[in-house]
Amino acid sequence: MLKIRFLSLILIALFSCSAGIIVNSDLLPKNVKIKQMTLYNDELWIATEGNGIFCINIKSKEIQNYSIKLSNLDSDIFECIAASDKYVWAGSTDGLYIFDRETQQWSKRKFSKGGEYGNWIRSLCYDPYDEVLWIGRFINLSKFDIKNNRFYDYDLTVNNEPKTNNIKMIKLDGDSVVWFGTEAGLHKFNKRNNIDIPGNVIYYNNREENLRVDGEYVCVSDMVFVGNYIWFGLDEFKTAKRPNFNLGGIYRFNRKSIWDKYDDSKGLPANGIYSLERLGHYIVASTYTSVKTTKSEIPKGIAFLNTINDSITVIKPYESEEEIKITSLIFDGQILWIGTENGLYFINFYNDFAFFNRKEE
Repeated sequence: MLKIRFLSLILIALFSCSAGIIVNSDLLPKNVKIKQMTLYNDELWIATEGNGIFCINIKSKEIQNYSIKLSNLDSDIFECIAASDKYVWAGSTDGLYIFDRETQQWSKRKFSKGGEYGNWIRSLCYDPYDEVLWIGRFINLSKFDIKNNRFYDYDLTVNNEPKTNNIKMIKLDGDSVVWFGTEAGLHKFNKRNNIDIPGNVIYYNNREENLRVDGEYVCVSDMVFVGNYIWFGLDEFKTAKRPNFNLGGIYRFNRKSIWDKYDDSKGLPANGIYSLERLGHYIVASTYTSVKTTKSEIPKGIAFLNTINDSITVIKPYESEEEIKITSLIFDGQILWIGTENGLYFINFYNDFAFFNRKEE
């Protein structure tokens, strides 16, 4: 409780002087296009589009890069990443890459089911309780049983709607539940059940009062857990002909029947959500707005949503007049790491920026 109160005081102080609190890290080369990050112990693993994989030791500041240029990896384009004590996994548009920590070698695994798009890996989630890697593919869900070195494929299609089997996000909810976010709703699976038996995976969409029946589809981009609530971030996508296709926003679910919505009418800078992270009793969201005339996205900065009083504070990481797309957020207990399409940034909540800057004065 004291730690949370202390963190709240730091946040209040930071918000009062928000200009300049987001710092560009020199730990990575400039203009690295970050797709996703994950934290395992003291290692910050980073999947990029064009620069391979990076691993930063957040204590020693040692950096390892795996890329075509360094001849230690045969691809530079990745979508997602997960890590354990024995392996690191990276998802690409052409299959799953596996790094063996013992041999220090990468291997590649492709999937036969799902056709061409079945090898587009969009989400990875390591389950330390069951020693399993959950793999979200554009078509189908897969599970890698690490102990037995076996892969299993699952088709989660509901009511012949293919979007319900386009996996976009996977999150563990404690030690017994896994959530699978799709381009048309959510699947909830209790691991005590057999996933192959119909009815054991519960499906939520934006019908029957779920997600407040908003929009044509709900495309889930991320989720976090705070107490008895689950917070969901949604994609926003609009066109001139289909202005209600994906309406976006953040939803709070009480795990029973109540869905509360947070959007630009309540203080969010925009309704599209790239990433969510929990920071004490705050939800941190990277946001964007969808332009229906051009089908493009405009980044709109980071929103800090206070889960106690519902207040929202917005911070924008400006380097120029152009907004920066924030793709991934990781909080390590002291540093909020901010992965963008223009490099790595951070907010140090103990205000010791110099330690994380490689350039010595």
